[in-house]
Amino acid sequence: MEAAQPSRVHDQDPDEQSKSQVTNKVPQHPKDLQKSAKLDHAGEEGGKFSSKPFRKTVNETLLRVVVGLILAVIAAAALLAGHASFALLLVVVALAMAWEWGGIVRDHDDLLLLGLHFLATIGVGYGFYVQAYGLGFATLSGAVLLGGLLRRHAAHLVWSLLGFFYTSAPLAALLVLNSDPNYGTLAVAYLVIIVAVTDTGAYFSGRGFGGPKLAPKISPNKTWSGFLGGVGLAGAAGFAVAHFAKLNAPEILALISLGLAGVSQLGDLFESYVKRRFGVKDSSRLIPGHGGVMDRFDGLTFAAIAAVVIALWHNPESPGAGLLIWGG
Repeated sequence: MEAAQPSRVHDQDPDEQSKSQVTNKVPQHPKDLQKSAKLDHAGEEGGKFSSKPFRKTVNETLLRVVVGLILAVIAAAALLAGHASFALLLVVVALAMAWEWGGIVRDHDDLLLLGLHFLATIGVGYGFYVQAYGLGFATLSGAVLLGGLLRRHAAHLVWSLLGFFYTSAPLAALLVLNSDPNYGTLAVAYLVIIVAVTDTGAYFSGRGFGGPKLAPKISPNKTWSGFLGGVGLAGAAGFAVAHFAKLNAPEILALISLGLAGVSQLGDLFESYVKRRFGVKDSSRLIPGHGGVMDRFDGLTFAAIAAVVIALWHNPESPGAGLLIWGG
């Protein structure tokens, strides 16, 4: 399982080390300078010195797209197959996130806390699947209490116990949304679309416009232009979903989509903060081209919680409709 361990930031990549060594060697002789200029010219024309990084970028992007499509097909199949299959998939994802959280904050060095985290996740998944919410809350509370008592002197105990809630809350939220027999499937599909569109809009807006950094101490690559681009595109996507699904008041769903997009990016920032706090680059390497499960679903964790709060506030009897149906 060594290949799946979270990669630490302080580990220097061999390629980066070799690059730094090469860049420190400045040609001194005029002939060397002339050779260097020829090499640069050859690289500009697509020579062998520039083709390798380009091919690597293309291969990585292709791998990311292919794996992303496979994940989307699996998620769609589970969602369409029914509440039971979707609940099973959610529990598997949450267990993977629990394992990754332990790797980030504890380096997988405490099997007792990991076992309690698994127990809390399974208990919440089963309890909310059968709508025995008290069982889910009791299992989570009991696991947290036992972990605190049995490992009260453990390093980073608070962070370890926080992970119990980090994986269980979005699991419970998505199960509650999906439990609506009439609008549950559409509500979950809508939420996933909003999060995915937010990520896409933020990426291309940030790359295209750049500008001031959103949170440079947490995630140096994120910009305000990316944040606004993701939010704006999510609002348009929410309006489009309401229009094509023939839902009432598409303008209200568009406004809700704006808020969910903002919360989704907060989830992304939170995971970035946790990884930076513990010196980790990726939560794991479980998903080729994407890093870990937490890296892939960080935005959905926060957005799902926000969505179910809105849904239950608006229509506690039918949470899917509570998220989607507005107006007369």
